[in-house]
Amino acid sequence: MNTQFNGDRLKKARIYRGLTVADLAERVGCQRQTLSMYEISKSQPTDKTTVVRLAQALDFPIKYFYEPSSAIASGTVYFRSLLTTNKKYRSEQIVKMDYLSQIYSLLQDYVSFPEFVHLDLPDNISPEQAAYALRDAWGLGRGPLDNLVSIVEQHGILVTSISTNTNDVDAFSQFMQTGDVPTFIIAYSNNKTSAVRIHFDIAHELGHICLHEWSEDIEDVSKEEFKRKEREANDFAAAVAERTEGKVKVDVYPASTLGNGTELLESTQNGTVEMCIVATMQMGAFVPEVQVLDMPYLLPTTAIAEQVLDGEAGDMLLEYVNAAGYKAMCWTDNDYRCFSNNIRPLVAPEDLSGIKMRIPETAALVEWLKELGAIPTIMPATELYTSLQTGVVDGQENGAMLTITDNYYETLKYFTNSNHLYGASLVLMNDDYWEALPEEYQTIIQEECYNMRDEARALIAEQVSGCIEQIRDSGVEVTILTDEQLAKWVESGRTVYDKVDGLNQDLVDAFVKAVDELM
Repeated sequence: MNTQFNGDRLKKARIYRGLTVADLAERVGCQRQTLSMYEISKSQPTDKTTVVRLAQALDFPIKYFYEPSSAIASGTVYFRSLLTTNKKYRSEQIVKMDYLSQIYSLLQDYVSFPEFVHLDLPDNISPEQAAYALRDAWGLGRGPLDNLVSIVEQHGILVTSISTNTNDVDAFSQFMQTGDVPTFIIAYSNNKTSAVRIHFDIAHELGHICLHEWSEDIEDVSKEEFKRKEREANDFAAAVAERTEGKVKVDVYPASTLGNGTELLESTQNGTVEMCIVATMQMGAFVPEVQVLDMPYLLPTTAIAEQVLDGEAGDMLLEYVNAAGYKAMCWTDNDYRCFSNNIRPLVAPEDLSGIKMRIPETAALVEWLKELGAIPTIMPATELYTSLQTGVVDGQENGAMLTITDNYYETLKYFTNSNHLYGASLVLMNDDYWEALPEEYQTIIQEECYNMRDEARALIAEQVSGCIEQIRDSGVEVTILTDEQLAKWVESGRTVYDKVDGLNQDLVDAFVKAVDELM
C-alpha cells in the first residue's frame, strides 16, 4: 500500500458524506485548521489512530486514503435545479459522479458499452429542431416514447439513480473522458418517485448533452445565461417527449377572468373549468386540511418550503385535495406575505398592537394577530386599496410583488419583510376530466406542470428582491429584519399552532417534523 496520505481523497470522502470541515473535525476530535491542511496536502496525519478515526467517521476503508486520485477527465455538471440548489449539495453530487465515472472506467475493460455519437448540429438550431434531429438520428419517429431510460442507454449515455440527500436536486448530467472515449452520465434523484418526472428530467439532461458546452464551469455561468440554457433544455425535453400534436389545447384566462378563487375552485370541482391555479389560502372551505399552510412561520424559507411541499408531507396533504374532486398537479409559489402599514415600523411582534390589519379570512392569522393585540380586519382584496387610502384599515399583509403590482405601496408608509406566511398555490384539474385523458396526454400535461412550476419558482425568487427595492424607492420606509429579530417573530407565530379549531393535527405534526429535519 502507498504510504503517502492522499488529502484530495479525504476531501472527496468528506463531501460525499455531506459534511463540512467543521463537522468532520468535531467527529474526529481534531482542529478544523489541521483537517484543512490534510485536505490540501500541506501536512499529513502523524499517527495511524487519526487515519482510523477519519475512516470510521466517513465510513471509508483505510486504504482508500492512500490510493492515487482519479485521472478521469470530467467537464461541466448541469443541474436540473441549479438556481435553487445549495452549492454544498452540488459539490456532493459531483463527487458521487466522479466515483461513478471510476466504476464505469473499470467496467470498460470487461463490458462493451454502446458508444455515444454526438450530433453535428448547426449553431443556431432551435431546441425543438435539435430534438427532431435527434429523433431522426435515433429512428424514434414522432410518437410518445415509452422507455426513455432504455433508449438513452442504447445510444451510449449512462443513466442512474442516485441518493441526493435533498429534494433541491432533481437530476444532473456530467461529461467524462476515459481514454479516447467521451461519455455522458445522467443521474436522477431517487427522492423523486414520479415516473413522469423522471422521464422529463432525463429528457431535460439530454437537451444539455446535445445543445450545450461541456468545457465551461457552470459555477462561472451568469444567472441569465444559465436560465437561457435551462429554457433551451426544457424546450428540447418537451419536443423529445413529443407534445400532443395539437389534440389538447390550453386556453389561458388570466387575472380572475373566470372568477375569483372561490369561483374557480367551484368551477374546477364541478368541471365547468378543466384547470386552474389558485392560492391555498382560498381553499379552506373546499379542503379544510389545507389550512395547515396558514400557520405563521410553518415554512420558514423558500428552499425549505419547496422541499417540504414536494416531499412526503406535501404529498400527504395532496391526498385530501384529490379526495375533494380535484387532481392536484403540483405546488407552485406565490411569494411570502409581509406586513405593511401606516402607523409605525414593525420591528418586533408587539409593534402590531392596536393596528387594524386587513387579512384574508384565515383562522390562524386571526388568532395570531389577536394574541399580539392587533385588530384583524377581514375584507375582500377589491376593497383594500380604498380602505388603506381612507384609513378604514391601517395596514395589509400581502407579499412584496402584490404590494407593487396592485399599487398598495402608494397608500403605505412602512413595510417589513416579516415573511410570516409562505404563499403556496396549487395547480388543479377536474378529476373526471383528468381520468378521461389518454395516459400519454396525462404524462405530457404533468411534465409541463412541473416545468411551469420550476420556471415560476425561479422567476418569483428573482423578482421579489427587486419589488422590495421598488417599494423603498417609492418613499416607503422598509424594515429588513435581522436574524435575531426574525427569530422573535417566528417564536410568536408558532404559539397558535395548537389553538386553531378544525386543524388536522396529524398534518400539522407531519409538516413541523419535515421542517425541523431540514433546519
